[in-house]
Amino acid sequence: MKRHIDVVPAEPAYGVRRDWVLELAALRQEDSMVRDMLTVWTVPVFPVNGDDLLALGYKPGGVLGDTLRYLKMVWAESDYHMTREELLAKLGVGKPCLLSNRSCG
Repeated sequence: MKRHIDVVPAEPAYGVRRDWVLELAALRQEDSMVRDMLTVWTVPVFPVNGDDLLALGYKPGGVLGDTLRYLKMVWAESDYHMTREELLAKLGVGKPCLLSNRSCG
């Protein structure tokens, strides 16, 4: 399984700020090419949010949060290429409900 760090360009409300990543690269003495790539890198935006899961029948709570974390892991393993639809398909929407927190009606 790949490990990943969430990187965001703004405030640390979520993930790790870009300037922290650049500072870490400098401390690790990464070469200038790596630091230059990090400077211009476009941070991928996670395509799923809690509203998507609520629309599928998930209820607010721990299972919803766990499901978002699971989807982020799957997204990272795809090198951040999976779309919203591909990620939601991983939940088996339209199949028998496996999570007790989700209404299956």
